[in-house]
Amino acid sequence: MKIAIVVNQEKPNAPQCVSRISEILARSSCEIDIIEYSYNINESQIASGYDIFIVVGGDGTIIHSAKYAARC
Repeated sequence: MKIAIVVNQEKPNAPQCVSRISEILARSSCEIDIIEYSYNINESQIASGYDIFIVVGGDGTIIHSAKYAARC
């Protein structure tokens, strides 16, 4: 399973959350890509054939990422 973790590094505790999520998913032999979120995020990064998106950030990060994920 291919999983993208989209993370807004400006959010408190985001690196720790991503680290913990990655540890859990790695035990399940998932392929994990971490995509650093920005308002200039490249849509092609998100539209790269992922099975699941996990977004670590606030409302804006989730909404913006969902817009691109929905196109997939």
